[in-house]
Amino acid sequence: FHPALKKGGATHPEEGLVHEVEGEEFHTHLVPYENGPWRWEVGVATPRSHFTEGLDFLRPFTVGLAVATALLATALAFVCSLLVTRPLENLAGSAQRVRGGDLDVDVEIYQRPREIEELSLSFRNMVKGLHEQFFMRRYISGATRAMIARSTGHRITDQEARGTRTEATVLFADIRGFTSFSEKHRPEEVIEVLNRYLALETECVDRHGGIVDKFIGDEVMALFLGAGREPEAVRAALEIQAGIAGITAKRREAGLEPVEVGIGIQSGMVLMGNMGSEARMDYTAVGDVVNVASRLQKLAQGGQVVISRDVADRLDERFEKTFLEAIPIRGRQAPVDVFRVTGYRQPPRAPS
Repeated sequence: FHPALKKGGATHPEEGLVHEVEGEEFHTHLVPYENGPWRWEVGVATPRSHFTEGLDFLRPFTVGLAVATALLATALAFVCSLLVTRPLENLAGSAQRVRGGDLDVDVEIYQRPREIEELSLSFRNMVKGLHEQFFMRRYISGATRAMIARSTGHRITDQEARGTRTEATVLFADIRGFTSFSEKHRPEEVIEVLNRYLALETECVDRHGGIVDKFIGDEVMALFLGAGREPEAVRAALEIQAGIAGITAKRREAGLEPVEVGIGIQSGMVLMGNMGSEARMDYTAVGDVVNVASRLQKLAQGGQVVISRDVADRLDERFEKTFLEAIPIRGRQAPVDVFRVTGYRQPPRAPS
C-alpha cells in the first residue's frame, strides 16, 4: 500500500502523505506497526474535500455577509445623515438668518435623537427671547439702553446705582394744543398723528447723536450727554421744526388742522441714575437743568426753539438767535435769560 501511495506522488512522509489519485487530493497518515518478524505500516487516507467542504459551503455565505454589512453601514450612514447632519445644517442656516437680523425665522423641532431635539428647542427659545427683547427695546428709554450697554461685562457699582453727575444738554419738545386736538378727533387719528410727530422727533434726535429719554404723553425728553453738546441739540431742534413745518403745510393743503411743536433747551450738570422702585426702574436725568428745559419748552410757541443764556453762549456765529426776556424760575434766585433760535446764518454742517 505504501509504495502505491508514494507512486501516486506522495510528499512529506515524515509528517504525512499528500498525493493525488484521479485528480483528487488525499491526505494520508502512516503509523508503524510490528508483530514479531512482521513490520507493518498502517495508513489512513482521507480526501481533502472532507476537510474543506464545510469551508467551501461557508465561502458564499461569508461573501454575502460582507456585502450585507456594507449595505447596512451605508443605510446607517444615510439614517445618521437624516437624523443628525441635516438638522444641524438647518440649524446652522437658521443661525445665519438670525445673525443677519431675521428674528422671524421658524426653527423646526426634531424629535430624535434627543440631543438634537434639545438643541433645536434651545435655539428656538433663544430666538424667541431675542425677539421679545427687540420688541421690548422700544419701550425702554435711550438713556436706560445706554446705561445697560455701558454696564455689559461688569457689575453695576453702588455709586452708579445711586447716581452720578454729568454734563448734558436737555431738550423738551411738546405738541401745542394737543389736548384740544385729541378731543376733536377720533382716537385712531390722534394716535396716528402723535406717532408720526414723535417718530420725526426721535429720528432728528438720533441723527444728531442724542438719545430719547422718555415720552410723556405728547412730549419728548431727549438728552445729549457730555460737555459741549449744545450745537447738536439746537441743530436737532431746528431740524424737528423744519420737518414739522413740512407736515403742517401738507395738512393745511388737505384742509386738516395744523399741529405745531414748541421746543426748549437747557444745558449744565444733571444727576443721572436709576429712578423708581424694585419693580419698575428707569435710568434718567433729574435736576435743575431738566426743570429749566421743561420750563423753557412751556414758554415756546408753536414752531419756536427757545434756549437759555447757558446754551446761547455755547453756540457759534452760524446760529441766528434773538433775546426774548428774562424770566423767574422757582428755586432760582436770579432770572433766566431766554433766547429764541430762528435759524442759521450759515448752512449747517452735516452731522458726523
